[in-house]
Amino acid sequence: MASEDDITVHRGVGQWSLSQVLVWIATRDDALARECANTDIGECNERIIMRNMQTGMLDEPDASDAWKKHLVPAVDQKRIAGTANRSSVDGEQRKISPVRFPPNDANFSASSHYLDHYDGVGGVALRPISTNASRSWSTWTNVKFKVDDVLRLWRPRADGTAKVPVNSSSSAGTSPSGPIVRRGKVGLLVDFLKQRYPNGTGLTSAQLIDDIKIEAKEIGTVSPRTLSTALCIAFPERKKAP
Repeated sequence: MASEDDITVHRGVGQWSLSQVLVWIATRDDALARECANTDIGECNERIIMRNMQTGMLDEPDASDAWKKHLVPAVDQKRIAGTANRSSVDGEQRKISPVRFPPNDANFSASSHYLDHYDGVGGVALRPISTNASRSWSTWTNVKFKVDDVLRLWRPRADGTAKVPVNSSSSAGTSPSGPIVRRGKVGLLVDFLKQRYPNGTGLTSAQLIDDIKIEAKEIGTVSPRTLSTALCIAFPERKKAP
């Protein structure tokens, strides 16, 4: 992962794709971000999960969180701008490229768009959540931001990590050679799943969530996405086959 001293390495790189920006915001892992230039959000999230399994940081945000909680506010508050292709306008397929993103349009808001798969360059499309007949709307593809602008808002962490790894000497109750003590809801879920289903489980997500409500009330409410993350970590063999 990049440290504060590594920031000069990125200067002059040019632009990052939307998926690269989101992976960077979520992880501050420059190597992983560079690998995700044309990767859709689903695969970005899978790579982040696998990285977090390796580092022990099981409760880090993913690319979807980075979009909703970090990049959307920055775009809507006009703290960052880039370029993009308008791949459709009012539902009619076009290709207007490149143009400023976000556009100089008082009706535009990043929060009114969702991340979607795109087969072309960039791997990610921004599509409107809903349409309004009284205004134009667009699908945006090949969204890019200058690396310098991204680093200005989301700098490398000074220690090169988002949180102290759970198996580090500075984590309470652990040592570098000792057992990993997982933190947060994902960690509790992983422990519960491994203990209750040592040979894996064929239950559906809905059935598992119902079981957790009964057998592990201390975990609290569990969303399907949180459960999916915990399942990937507890039973890595469940990852989709190539």
